[in-house]
Amino acid sequence: MILPSRKPAAIAAALALALAAGEFLFALTSAPTAIAAPAQPMLPKPRPAEKASAQTDAMPEPRPATDGTQNAATQSADGPNSSADAKPDIVAEAEAPSAEASAPEPVDENAEPGPEKYASAGAETETTTGSIAADETTSGPTKPEPAASQKLAFLGPRPRPDPTGVAAERLNRIKNDRPPYGFSQAGLLKRGLDLVTADAYTSALSFSETLPNAFDRELIRFFVARAPFSGLAPSTIENVARKHPDWPDPDLLRLRAEQALLRTHPTDEAILAFYAEGAPMTDDGWLRLADIYSERGWHKRSRKIVRRIWREESLSSAQMAHILAEHADVLSKEDHLYRFRRLLLHKRTGEAIRVGQAIGPGYDQLARAVAAAVDRGGSTASLMAIKTRFRGEPAWEYARILMLIRKDQLVEAALRMSLVERDGNKLGDADRWWELRKDLARMLLEEGYPALGYSVAATHAAQSPEAIVEAEFHAGWLALRYLNSPRAARAHFARIAAVATQPRSIARGYYWLGRAHAASGHADQAAKAYSVAARHGATYYGQLSREALGLTHTGLELRPRPTALDRLRFAARPEVHAIKRLAAAEHNFRTRPFFMALGDKLESPGELSLLDTLSRRINEPHYGMLAAARADARGVEVGALRAPLIVVPPDIPQPAIVDRALLYAVSKQESAFNPSATSHVGARGLMQFMPATARYTARQIGLPFSLVRLSSDPVYNATLGAAHLGELLTNLRGSYIMTFAGYNAGPGRAIDWVKRYGDPRGAETDPVDWVERIPFDETRNYVQKVMENLQAYRSRLGHTLSISKDLAHGDPVR
Repeated sequence: MILPSRKPAAIAAALALALAAGEFLFALTSAPTAIAAPAQPMLPKPRPAEKASAQTDAMPEPRPATDGTQNAATQSADGPNSSADAKPDIVAEAEAPSAEASAPEPVDENAEPGPEKYASAGAETETTTGSIAADETTSGPTKPEPAASQKLAFLGPRPRPDPTGVAAERLNRIKNDRPPYGFSQAGLLKRGLDLVTADAYTSALSFSETLPNAFDRELIRFFVARAPFSGLAPSTIENVARKHPDWPDPDLLRLRAEQALLRTHPTDEAILAFYAEGAPMTDDGWLRLADIYSERGWHKRSRKIVRRIWREESLSSAQMAHILAEHADVLSKEDHLYRFRRLLLHKRTGEAIRVGQAIGPGYDQLARAVAAAVDRGGSTASLMAIKTRFRGEPAWEYARILMLIRKDQLVEAALRMSLVERDGNKLGDADRWWELRKDLARMLLEEGYPALGYSVAATHAAQSPEAIVEAEFHAGWLALRYLNSPRAARAHFARIAAVATQPRSIARGYYWLGRAHAASGHADQAAKAYSVAARHGATYYGQLSREALGLTHTGLELRPRPTALDRLRFAARPEVHAIKRLAAAEHNFRTRPFFMALGDKLESPGELSLLDTLSRRINEPHYGMLAAARADARGVEVGALRAPLIVVPPDIPQPAIVDRALLYAVSKQESAFNPSATSHVGARGLMQFMPATARYTARQIGLPFSLVRLSSDPVYNATLGAAHLGELLTNLRGSYIMTFAGYNAGPGRAIDWVKRYGDPRGAETDPVDWVERIPFDETRNYVQKVMENLQAYRSRLGHTLSISKDLAHGDPVR
C-alpha cells in the first residue's frame, strides 16, 4: 500500500516511537505466569551486626598491574591431586554523562541476555521470586509466553516492521554475544583504555581529552588514578575519588594519593593537611607523621603511633632501622619483646636478632636457637643449651613444644603448653599460637587423648574473630563428641555465636549449639539454634540444620524478581553504565570492581538479579555470582543467585555416576565458573586441572591432551573433569566426601583417612565428624563447600535436600 502523503523518514520515526511505547508498556504491565514455590516454612535471614568482609568462597579475577593489585590465586584449592604436606603445615562522576551516555540504550538492559558464550542451556531452570518467571531454558514442554502484541491488544494491531528497519537492528543487537553486546559503540573508549593497559598513562589522559563522551573521559581518568605509578598529582587522584564516591575501592584511590604524595618529598604542612582528611594507609605515612609530631613536641601522639606500628605491622628492614634510630627512646622492653616474639613466629630471624640485641644480652642467641629448632630438621642442642635462662619465655616455649610434637612426644607437649602465658598481648602473635594448639589438640585426639586435646584447645588466647571461631569450635566439638560433655560444649558454641559475622561461621556455631542442646535433651532449645543456622541455606551447616528441622529445600530455588522500581533504579546507576561502557570497549576484566562494589552496596534482591543478568549478557557470569555472594554475606536474600546455572556446558559426555549438579558443585568451588582461571600452582580452567592429571585423564578416555584447551575450552575441561570425578567415585565406592577430599588432596589420602578415622560410608562412623577430622584445613573446608554446592544445585534442579544421605553415600568396605 502506497502512502504518498508521508515521507519514508517520517514513517520510520513513527514506527520507532510506536515500538518504544509498546516495549515500555510491556515492561510495566507484563507479569509472567507464576510457578509455585516449594511448600516449606520461610525463615528470615538476620542481618549481621557488622559489615561483612569479602566472601571466602569468592574467587579473585586476575587484573593487570595498572589496577594496583596483585594477581591472586583463582581458587582455594590446588586442584586435582595437588600436593600437600603429610602433617599439618605448622608442624611439618559528579559530572553528568554526555548526551551519548545519557541516551537510552538500543536494547532493554533488564531483559534476559541473548546467546552467551559460556552459559549452559537445555537442562536447567531458573525461577524467580515474586512474580516468578523462568529465565533459563527449561526441560520439558513449557507454556509459551504471550507476545507483547497479544498482551497489548487494546492498542490495536501493530504493523510488522521492515526487517531492514529499526526493529531488525534492535533484534540483531539482542542476539549479539560479542562486544558491544547491543550497547552503544565504544571504540574510542577502547583506545584510551588500551593505553592504560600499556601503562601509557600520560598518553591515555591526553587522548581522553579528545573524547566527546564525558562519561568515557571519567572512566579513563578513574583507571589511571588506580595505577600505582600513574604520575598523577595527589590532588588529582583525590579529585577523582571525590567526584565518584560510590565507585569501586575508594580506599585504593586514597592509597594511591598517599603514595603519590610521599614520592614528592612533601613539606610537613602538606603532610598534616593530607592526613587531616584521613589516617595514613601506609607504614611510611605513619612514620612520617610520627616524625613530624616528635619534632613539634607532640610526644604523646608520636609515641602512640610508634608503639602501635612496632608491635602490629610487618615493617621493612629500613623502616625498623628508622624507628630504632629516631624513636628508640619511646619503646619499652615489653614493646621489643612483643616484636621479637612476633618476628620469630614468622621466621624473620635476621630482624629478630637485631631486635634481640636492643632487648639485652642473650636475646640474639635465643633468636638463633629458636630459628634452628623451628626449621624442619633443625637441632634442639642450641635451644636446650639456654634452657635454664629462657625457660618460660614464649619464644623458647614455642620452639620447644614444636620440637616435641615433631618427635611425637604429644603428652609432654601438652603439659608444656599448659604452662604457656595465656595473655595474648605477650605472645607476639596469639593467632599463630592458636594454630600450634589446634594441631596439637587434633593429634592428641587421634592418639586417644581427647581430654588433653580439649584442655589444649580450651585454654587458647586467640584474638581475631576468625581464630576465636576456630578455637571455640574445636573445644566445643571435642567436649561434645569425645568427652560426652554437652554442657561444656554449649558454652564454647555460644561464644562462636557472639563473634561470628560470616554466614558459614554463624551456621556452624548454631548447628553445633543445636546438637549440644539435643544431647542434653533440650529439644526446644535445639530447634531454636537450628532455626538460626537454617537461615543460611547456602552453607553446609545451614543445610544440616534445615534437615534437622524437617525442611526439604535449601531456600535457593527461586530467583529474585525485579520490580519496576528496581529496574528504574538499576538503569540509573552510574556503576551500571560503567559496566556497559567497559564491556562495549572490550575491557570486560575492568568491570569486575564495579560488580563487586554493587555487590557490597545493593540492598534490593531484584536489583541483584538484574546485575546477574547483566553479567551474563557481557559473558562474565561469574562476576554476577561473586557479587551475589557479597550481598548474601551482608544478609540480603539473594536466593538462586548464589547457585547460578552457568558456564558448565550442557552436552558434555559424563559417566552415569556423575550427575549434573556435581559438575556445577565442583566447578563453582574450583574456579567460581571462570573458564580461564589459572591457580598459583598451575591448575587450569573451569575444574582446575593440574596438567599431569589432565594428561592422564585425556589418555584414559581417548582424547588428545591440550594444555591450552584446559583454560580456553570449557567443554574440553568439563569433559575431563566429569571423567575424573567418575573415576574417583567408582574407585572410592560412591563416597562423595571421599571423592571431594581426593579431588583436592589426592585419593590416597582419602583412603588413609578411612583407616585412621573410620569409614564414612558405614553406619558406625558419623560422616560429619569424619569431615571435621580431616587434618588439612584447606581440604576440610573444600569438602564442606563442595557438599554445600551439591545440595544447592540439586535443589535448583528440582531435587529435595539430601545432605545427610549424601554425606554417608557409598558402599563401605566389608
